[in-house]
Amino acid sequence: MEFQAQNPIEVADFVIDLAKKDGKYVTNLQLQKILFFLQGYSLATFGEPLMNGDFSKWKYGPVQKNVYQSFRSYGSSPIVAGALDAYYDNGKLVLKRFPMIDQNSLGNEEVFQKIKIFTNKLLNKSAWQLVNMTHNHPSWKNNYNKIMQRCAADYNKDEILDCYKCNKDVLND
Repeated sequence: MEFQAQNPIEVADFVIDLAKKDGKYVTNLQLQKILFFLQGYSLATFGEPLMNGDFSKWKYGPVQKNVYQSFRSYGSSPIVAGALDAYYDNGKLVLKRFPMIDQNSLGNEEVFQKIKIFTNKLLNKSAWQLVNMTHNHPSWKNNYNKIMQRCAADYNKDEILDCYKCNKDVLND
């Protein structure tokens, strides 16, 4: 299936909005793992990444740095609003929300619906359940020392895909 790879912040805003509509909240820690497993799901299901950008190996698992920076001010508190894009236009500061992904931005209704269903499943997992799933995978376990020294290489697509596949049954409950 063909679709357009998305901006990670726009995917994050979609996850946050979906959680709020269902009366749930999401923290930055949980959001990072949800994005990681969405990327794995997309690679496994569609053969393509859902979003552009890399995931770094950090102490508490995978992190998409741009998304982390956008929401780090929340700390461990629930994220209450989507990310803001700030820029200057003719000398005036402009703040606006990033758009969220949808069937139009993806260019494929079926892909969007499958992503939405899987995202809802991920939102039922706690941040720590998701962290433990990533920590039990060799791509994190085997790089523990480098991760603690902050010099581990980013996840490659094969590692993301394999981590998803190793946790597929639990993630799809």
